[in-house]
Amino acid sequence: MCDLSLISQKLRSNESVLLGFEVYRAGETKNVDFILTIVNSGPTYAIFVIKLSNFPATVLSDLTIDSVFPIDDGITFEVDQGNGISSYQLRLSNRFQSEKFFYSPMPDQLSNLQAFRSTFEQIKGQFVPTAGNFEWLKYYQCKDDAIVIDRNVAMGTAKPQSREEKFSEELRRRKAEYTFTNQYKIFCGTFNVNCVLPNDIYLKEWLSVVSEPPDIYAIAFQEIDMKPDTIIFSETRPDRQWIEKVMDAVFSGVEYVELMTVRFVGMQLTVVIRKSLRTSVKQCHTDMVGTGTLKYGNKGGIGISIKLNESCICFINSHLAAHQSEVERRNEDYNEIMRRMQFTEGIRKRCILEHDHVFWLGDLNYRVDAENVRSSTFCYRDLKFNDQLYKAKLENRVFQGFEEGTIEFKPTYKYDSGTDNFDSSEKQRAPAWCDRILWKGKNVVQNSYNSVMEIRFSDHKPVYATFTVPVLEIDMEKYKRVHEEVLKSMDKYENDNQPMLTIAQTDIDFGHVKFNETKTCELVIANNCHLPVHFEFMGKDGPNSRSCEPWIDISHPSGDLFTGDSLSIQLKIFLDTFAASKMLKKIKDARAGEKSPLDILVLHVSKGRDTFITLFGEYQASCFGLSIETLVKLSKPVNEYQLHDLISIEIKGQTTNLVELDTMSNRMIPREVWLLVDYLHKNGLETKDLFTIQRKYSKNNNNLNEIRDWLDSWSTAAYPGIPQTTAEALLMLFESTPEPLLKVADKDIINVCDSFDKCRALVINQVSPLRRRVFLYVCLFIRELRRHYDVNQMNDRNLALIFSRVFIRAPNVPINQTTANRQAFQQYQVVQEDRRRQFIQQFFVNDVQQWAENELSSFPS
Repeated sequence: MCDLSLISQKLRSNESVLLGFEVYRAGETKNVDFILTIVNSGPTYAIFVIKLSNFPATVLSDLTIDSVFPIDDGITFEVDQGNGISSYQLRLSNRFQSEKFFYSPMPDQLSNLQAFRSTFEQIKGQFVPTAGNFEWLKYYQCKDDAIVIDRNVAMGTAKPQSREEKFSEELRRRKAEYTFTNQYKIFCGTFNVNCVLPNDIYLKEWLSVVSEPPDIYAIAFQEIDMKPDTIIFSETRPDRQWIEKVMDAVFSGVEYVELMTVRFVGMQLTVVIRKSLRTSVKQCHTDMVGTGTLKYGNKGGIGISIKLNESCICFINSHLAAHQSEVERRNEDYNEIMRRMQFTEGIRKRCILEHDHVFWLGDLNYRVDAENVRSSTFCYRDLKFNDQLYKAKLENRVFQGFEEGTIEFKPTYKYDSGTDNFDSSEKQRAPAWCDRILWKGKNVVQNSYNSVMEIRFSDHKPVYATFTVPVLEIDMEKYKRVHEEVLKSMDKYENDNQPMLTIAQTDIDFGHVKFNETKTCELVIANNCHLPVHFEFMGKDGPNSRSCEPWIDISHPSGDLFTGDSLSIQLKIFLDTFAASKMLKKIKDARAGEKSPLDILVLHVSKGRDTFITLFGEYQASCFGLSIETLVKLSKPVNEYQLHDLISIEIKGQTTNLVELDTMSNRMIPREVWLLVDYLHKNGLETKDLFTIQRKYSKNNNNLNEIRDWLDSWSTAAYPGIPQTTAEALLMLFESTPEPLLKVADKDIINVCDSFDKCRALVINQVSPLRRRVFLYVCLFIRELRRHYDVNQMNDRNLALIFSRVFIRAPNVPINQTTANRQAFQQYQVVQEDRRRQFIQQFFVNDVQQWAENELSSFPS
């Protein structure tokens, strides 16, 4: 048992806890524990329904007040103690709300339940209504207890409710604030017509017997047609003749319409409603259950469920097993109908007892166990202790919680047809009250309960009962106010019960960003909410897209943080040869001196909100990353240009006619290419392994950045490089251009790679004069390098492979291909790479001297 002193801390000083009882609700993944407590304030009492986040509760935050029920004359506490776990349940209800719970059948719990129920009944019996009885409860009814953080969610034992679920729950919790009850008159009638055809039958003496017009009629017939074919084929088509007889006999002067009719073999149930109320019926569903021979439906029940305004009403017509001795079969029929009948409402099903009001009518066939029935005065008061239905209810076998009005009419079965005389046949069947009407619901008042002796065509007499029934309705003005308040409260609930991260900053400035330099910034994230958080940097262009630009590295692309945890994520930018030209393209609209967005990261929180993190930086342009066309047009060092001016030159170079470009160029080859090749020609021809396939001088080499700065400033200081890093810088310069120096297609290379003349023709036809000059200039240097093979050990095959990779370049393997396709593509690439190598090798091993001199001499002076 939860410590009641802990619950007392949840209350105010003038309130006290008398006793409590542990219950639970069945949840999707686990049961949810509650404790029902009787709380006292002055002369009044209430039942507090308290949710337990932990069991047993140890701290105050383990307790959440879920709902409050004043103990007045309108509250009920119904307990079911049948056989089976599902029978160990109780329902706590008043006119505004109803809650169902389960409890443990252990002996100590049953003892606690008995004490709780006894105390409840005593308090309810002593209740005296006076003004302001329950003013003290407004503190809890208006309290935002249901909106606060749910510790079940925090502990991971339950999922946060969706906005729609929580919204519906809060509206239900505050239903009393915007609803009121209206009284409706309901007429229920049942009649076993004994298979008589409805040709010359009139029912007005039965259906218009009341002095005031009902709002709703529920008319049940049994044995309207019991032919063998009807039974065998389980006829379900409504009999329109009997419906017409009903419509002809209802109260005159009021316009009624048939709302719904359901038929199953000989049973038919018709609900008729005032036409003016038709729009107030929001739902209408039917179901049928056969319990007779082979379940064909000669016995069983049919039902109609309606939602009238905000109240659910169920009408059941049943025909139970016949014969004096079949009491147990009748009980079984009832329980089977109760168990199997369900009304489908979209994806959910509503059982009979889930309605606010249930009216059960029909030929229940319960008889009277007394030898002197025929000779008695047929007073039910004298015979009720022999009535099978009365005894079965008393033993809690059937109709648990149902009520029946006082019977003051003669038995309704069995008569000689056409008379008021009881059965005069050889069987001399004993009279009995077979035709009954029972109900279950709060504050329902039965106004009449009688039979109609004047209708004689059947061996049964029709029975009717009239009721005044409270129906819940909505005050739209109050509803709008509560609706708006609850809608606003949803934002708080979502914020309090969704995973979220606290992020130190969403704009991160990398400052000056340079080619071949790593810049690192820190992104600090923390989980300051009560839920565990799973985060992930997501792609912006679909599930398979990259989460960031390829030159950006995120140290923790995903991860999990528990409450109170924090994490430092390292964001690194490194502009290599493949990224430099892409950077220029990305920031082509940048203004002078402006720090441009380098990328926008999407930090996604599972079941939470995304955060957008913008990475800023001021790119310092370099000769690395510029096109050959741009480099030859520069009239001053790169670092003296504004970034947008360089981009303008780059764009213009892409659109200028190639012949015109030659005329506009300041030199026949880029200054940077000439400087690097010239240095290597003077200092590197005899350097062993000057160029390496592994490119071992490209990683983490500060000397490369010194060469970069020297080239970008056209420095007059001594050249800072050494042969090996200069060779790497030359390769990186060609590798970083937006397009390869030799933009020739692989399909063309296949056809020419085994012939120098064909290779030469392909370059002349497909490569611009500027690029041919640069290419031949490098080829002349390579031929010089080959002459020193004995010293530098640079063989033709390796040189051709190294330079083919930067002069022509291989396409990247497509990212979204399957593993098998990627492997096939990679194998194809191996073959193509060798052909590109053969193509470049033709220019290294064959004499290009004269051709180069012609190309260089053709440059305009």
